[in-house]
Amino acid sequence: MSENKKFILVTLMILIIFAGEKIYRKIEDKSEKSKKNYVVKMEKHTYNQVDELLDINNANLEEMLQNKVSMGYGKKIIEYRNVTGGFKDLKELMKISGIGKKTYEKLSSKFQITTVVQKKSININSATDTELYYYGFSKGDIKKIRAYQRDRGRIFDNIALLGIVGEKVYEEIGSYIKY
Repeated sequence: MSENKKFILVTLMILIIFAGEKIYRKIEDKSEKSKKNYVVKMEKHTYNQVDELLDINNANLEEMLQNKVSMGYGKKIIEYRNVTGGFKDLKELMKISGIGKKTYEKLSSKFQITTVVQKKSININSATDTELYYYGFSKGDIKKIRAYQRDRGRIFDNIALLGIVGEKVYEEIGSYIKY
């Protein structure tokens, strides 16, 4: 082998060794940095588990806000719970004014039902239209109830209510009604 080729080969070997050493040191430096202990400081609200589903029957307004439920919907959900006693099914969200199918889909992905609730009774004669709607009466049913009350006064029994709203509606809601 000629002297020129030997010189180039030796120089190339020295460069490879030198470059390898540089790469090794960079890797070692990164490794040392990762071994240092760092303290991460966070405020309480930044580390709450917002990815977990909330129990719609127990969540407070603050928890709902942290899980990106708007203030308006959070207040309406709490109002619904206070009036009816709670949710037996997430589909009841659609009984709340302003919650349609798309909003229901968004909200139902944030909630679950883990607490079994007992629905409160409702007095058919003193309930507001909103309260009647929350219990499952349609707007048409509510109009019939109000017309009956306007024309005949109080609804005194289940037979009268059955005649006003029909058998299907009465079977679903009748057990919650007081007169």
